[in-house]
Amino acid sequence: MPQVKAAKSLFAGFLVFTAFFIGCSDPNAQSPINPDSGSHSANWLPAAHMEAAASNPGSCSACHGADFNGGISGVSCTSCHLGSPTSVHPADWVPVYSAHGPYVNTNSTNACANQYCHGSSLSGVPDSGPSCTSCHLGSPTSVHPADWVPMYSTHGPYVKANSSSACANQYCHGLSLTGVLNSGPSCTSCHLGGLTSGHPADWVPVYSTHGPYVTANGTNSCSNQSCHGTTLTGVPDSGPSCTVCHLGSPTSVHPADWVPMYSTHGPYVNTSPTGTSACANQYCHGYSLSGVPDSGPSCTSCHMGGVTNIHPAGWLGDACSNHGNYALTNGTTGCSNVYCHGTNLGGVPQSGPSCTKCHPTIPTSPSCGTCHGIPPDGSVPAGNVFPNLPGKHATHLALNGVTCATCHNRSCDQHMNGTVDVIFDPAYNAETGTASFGGTSAGATCGNVSCHGGPRTQRIRTIPSQGIYTQVTSASTWTSDPSGTPDWNSGSISLNDTNQCFSCHAYGNTLYNGYFSGKHYFHVIEYGMTCITCHDTLKLTKASFHFPNLRAHVISSSTASASINSWLNYNGTTCTNASIGCHPDTRNW
Repeated sequence: MPQVKAAKSLFAGFLVFTAFFIGCSDPNAQSPINPDSGSHSANWLPAAHMEAAASNPGSCSACHGADFNGGISGVSCTSCHLGSPTSVHPADWVPVYSAHGPYVNTNSTNACANQYCHGSSLSGVPDSGPSCTSCHLGSPTSVHPADWVPMYSTHGPYVKANSSSACANQYCHGLSLTGVLNSGPSCTSCHLGGLTSGHPADWVPVYSTHGPYVTANGTNSCSNQSCHGTTLTGVPDSGPSCTVCHLGSPTSVHPADWVPMYSTHGPYVNTSPTGTSACANQYCHGYSLSGVPDSGPSCTSCHMGGVTNIHPAGWLGDACSNHGNYALTNGTTGCSNVYCHGTNLGGVPQSGPSCTKCHPTIPTSPSCGTCHGIPPDGSVPAGNVFPNLPGKHATHLALNGVTCATCHNRSCDQHMNGTVDVIFDPAYNAETGTASFGGTSAGATCGNVSCHGGPRTQRIRTIPSQGIYTQVTSASTWTSDPSGTPDWNSGSISLNDTNQCFSCHAYGNTLYNGYFSGKHYFHVIEYGMTCITCHDTLKLTKASFHFPNLRAHVISSSTASASINSWLNYNGTTCTNASIGCHPDTRNW
């Protein structure tokens, strides 16, 4: 029985084997196998086999093996399917748009360029691989359009003309242009302000806001081959050289030699062929040099008279006179800074000179004459107004050794304030205190000046009516000395009026101008004789007699005796005046 069963099985197997070959030998238009050649039909690749494999992959295993690695056909599916029998591309092409690049760079496009995949010229195969140019806009081996050379300068015009639709997809720069991993980067990696903005979004206007940005962040995001060049010298059709605006260097606004700026920009503008054209634009000082917000200021912030004129416009032709009136009204704030005459008015190199060039620290007559009459006399052009008020200037400047500095001993920083600053030379301080001027509210008188003796209240004798030589003993005949000096504007001293002599002189040795030598007390106090009894008024008017040196605090006997009336026959020691009758004999003074 076992033999019979074995024979039946063998026979059944033979029938199946015979039937198989009988079936293969019959032509069948629906079969993927050509019975004559034992291979696939002529139209099998690439579209038909893809459809069959997708709908019934098991039908391939009879020939290519259960694992599709060859089988009885000896042809492995991986000879075309590089990733695996069921994958077209290499297994690690996940995602395909970011992984195929490195693969092609390493292995070239040989495996892609054939009639079954992307075509022998990579221009695509119907129902199989698409043309590489569907993504590679420039060519099968170029990502961007062929004319993007250099890319960073040509993609802008392209996007403006064609929009960013070819860029905004999952394979290139992402649907929202925020980048694709291992493919196109986010557009904001270069467009700092936004996908359609080159600079940070808050650069409005760009010329005034990029400065603070660069100061805070440096130029790292600017200095590259896509923007302004690695050395900030510009990129064709992209960012310009920084020196287009920054004349000195990419990190310097003005020419490199503008050190210090305030003293060198003048020579530059004067000698530059372009004059102010490099400054007159929307980025620097404005087209009309009136300034740009957050950038260059208006030129008139320093050039008060106009963009090409330093001083106020009215100073044309007579700056010396006009600047005095301007400073009187406005002060020196507009002058005292690092750009003009220096913070202390000491001058700026190649800019405004030191004010002491005309106004020395201690003023003297020649320098004061720049603005004032010498002496001030109320004449034109200033007229009878400050700073040319006459007062008693002429009288005092006629005295020996008196200059403007005698009463106006001050520096420039005390000047041009509209106040009559009488500051006496300390040499003229009285013995009783520091010299001062009371001003108009105090009768315009001086106090504590040595040349006038100094303030005091003394009692002197009134000359009796019955005769100059009659002794008066009654206390009721004593009166107070006139207080202070004569009024500066209207007062005067008459040498024929003894009482006015007391404006400067008083009896006693407590004042520099006190009279107390010899017989002054006997003649003046006891007998009430006047000063002009002995002193010749004509001689007193001579500066060499009466005012030989106002800085001296001691009147020499020779100077005083030089003013004695000739008829007294005074020889410096004695008087001989018998012919007059004061005393018939010679008396020792």
